[in-house]
Amino acid sequence: MLFRFDNVQHYADSLSDLPADIRSSLLQRREKHFALEAQVFADVLEEGRKDGSFDVEEIQSTTNAILLATNSLLPYSLSVNELGKRKELEKKISKIADLILISLIKRS
Repeated sequence: MLFRFDNVQHYADSLSDLPADIRSSLLQRREKHFALEAQVFADVLEEGRKDGSFDVEEIQSTTNAILLATNSLLPYSLSVNELGKRKELEKKISKIADLILISLIKRS
């Protein structure tokens, strides 16, 4: 998320303010990226389930929930101005990551 934040600082508006033809292409590219990202999360969850680190029953629904949580802070959801300062965004990202990990870590 911070990588994306760093790369959109020069944008003035959110994606929803772009012309339709440009927006459509960006949304298609975004969907491909999200599919790749989802596969990374699914692989990590599966590995964690196999080695006993994570307590997760449904990989796909958990992956979808993680994507929803992490993508809520992406520039598509918020304009660059709404994202705020990088340090503030880092704190929000850390909190989301903590909540996700706390919910996944297997307790003995």
